[in-house]
Amino acid sequence: MTCRSREPGRLYCAECSLAARKEREKRARRNYRAQDYGKEQHKDEEAERRERLRLRSVGDRWGG
Repeated sequence: MTCRSREPGRLYCAECSLAARKEREKRARRNYRAQDYGKEQHKDEEAERRERLRLRSVGDRWGG
């Protein structure tokens, strides 16, 4: 599908080009994570993220 307000020689205008790229990236991420190795990597990334959040919240809450 092409954009109606595009420049000659281009399929999309700048706005539609960005939207199309984001959609392609989203689809690629979904396909990658559907594979076993993608699920494993996502699991590892989420564990690291949770650990960072846990370390950030460590401390005395009442200051005393």
